[in-house]
Amino acid sequence: MARRITPPGCANVRGADGDDLRYERQMGKWLLCGAVMSACALLHGSAMAQPVAVDGKTAKEQAKVAFAQGVERYERGDCEGAIEAYQRAFELYPMPMMTFNIALCHERLGRPVEAVAALEAVLAAPGKLRAERIDQAKSLLAAQKRLVAELMVTCNVDGATLLLDGEQVGVLPLAEPIPVAEGTVVLQAAKDGYRPGYATLSAPGGRQVPVVIHLEEASQRLAQLKVDATLPDAEIYVDGQLVARTPLQSTLPVTPDVRHEVVLRREGYEPAGESIVLTEGATGFVTLRPREDPRAASSGGELVVLLVQEDASVIVDGQRREVTSGVPLRLPAGPHAITASRTGYDPLNLHIEVPSGGRIVTTVDLIPTPETRERLIGDARRDAAIGWGLTIGGAVLVGAGAGTMVWGVGTRAEGAQKERDIEAGAAPYEACANNLGSAEAFCDRERLDAGQQQDLGLGFTVGGAIGLAAGVGSLVTGIVFLSTADDPDRFRLKLDDDLFALELMPAVWGQGGLGVRGRF
Repeated sequence: MARRITPPGCANVRGADGDDLRYERQMGKWLLCGAVMSACALLHGSAMAQPVAVDGKTAKEQAKVAFAQGVERYERGDCEGAIEAYQRAFELYPMPMMTFNIALCHERLGRPVEAVAALEAVLAAPGKLRAERIDQAKSLLAAQKRLVAELMVTCNVDGATLLLDGEQVGVLPLAEPIPVAEGTVVLQAAKDGYRPGYATLSAPGGRQVPVVIHLEEASQRLAQLKVDATLPDAEIYVDGQLVARTPLQSTLPVTPDVRHEVVLRREGYEPAGESIVLTEGATGFVTLRPREDPRAASSGGELVVLLVQEDASVIVDGQRREVTSGVPLRLPAGPHAITASRTGYDPLNLHIEVPSGGRIVTTVDLIPTPETRERLIGDARRDAAIGWGLTIGGAVLVGAGAGTMVWGVGTRAEGAQKERDIEAGAAPYEACANNLGSAEAFCDRERLDAGQQQDLGLGFTVGGAIGLAAGVGSLVTGIVFLSTADDPDRFRLKLDDDLFALELMPAVWGQGGLGVRGRF
């Protein structure tokens, strides 16, 4: 079974050896041919058209949002979601940079066939892409082509449907070879009135491989089998014959009125199987959910999920798992699909590869919905305002409290000194020391004034100390608020105004494709 270890840069996934890993099953390049041609036609037509306003936003403004959403998903490791967002942006306001980013996503997902198709589209109409970006596309294209094999498939029956790894890819005879990712592939040809024919081979990258499939006549129309399997990179067998790999979207043609044994296999899991009999022309369904093989636990690895939103629910390979942030989860080695979700956030889909005997760590940071995004921005602004208010208010209280306390201490000291001077008969209170009757009233007033001055100083000292303590508390609380509060920019969708500072130019079909004015 072919697996692809992809270069780092797509998901927030890191293995014990520091390498980012990513796996994804390959599909035929020809599936993109129609999409690429449609994209080119759209590119040409859209270059001549004026953006249409929807919900108050022009197509260009909508594309800017979609492009930013693609970048956001790419940075969080959801390359599938990034591709969808970039494609929406391209449909709204086509630019070569969008197709280039799509190619990068496919390359990071380990899909050389799709990456080649997108890169060829970019280089066919590069517009005003910077020279270094074009050089990067050429270099990446050459590297990806070395990972692609071409299958020249022939069959003894014309009109047979051809399936690659269980997915329909065309009708025989084909006009040109089928590009596939290097590794093991399963081909199936099927047509009513014939028994399905199969070919399993190892396709070497960078080479053409001839494949011959032979069909034998049968009297009945074929039945169709739909396999529901959520475990990635598993092999599907029908009556002992390898016919497909997961994930599988198409139905599988099978002989009617015969009991078929359908089995799902993958290393590290116990085989899961069902028996089914289908009548002529009917469609049947089987659901296969293999269990982990406890005997293979020693050959597995550990997955550590770091949840930014700790109450997010996590589904691994279609099964809900109790995942605690930072706590290792034991899984069979190989590729796994992770879906994380939470109310108020868009689901995040990640593809990770658990190394045998190793550990891989992935960070899950969900993307908020527009409503949640606005609420989070508002909360962050509020917390920042509270933090600054407490910090500034605390600083003012500290200054005022300290000043008041110092003044109070000084005032109390002056009152105490005055009281001592009166009792000692120091100037100007000499008469008070001799207890002269004529000075008695004066001395009593001065003693009372000295006592009041001390009481006033004590009051200001206590008040200043309280103000100082309150200020320190407010200052510390404000600093804590500021240090723990989220930055509002963290939740804002980051629009690339420079990228969209372009003017689409009418394209002359067959003479250079898209032209743009602006800068990348």
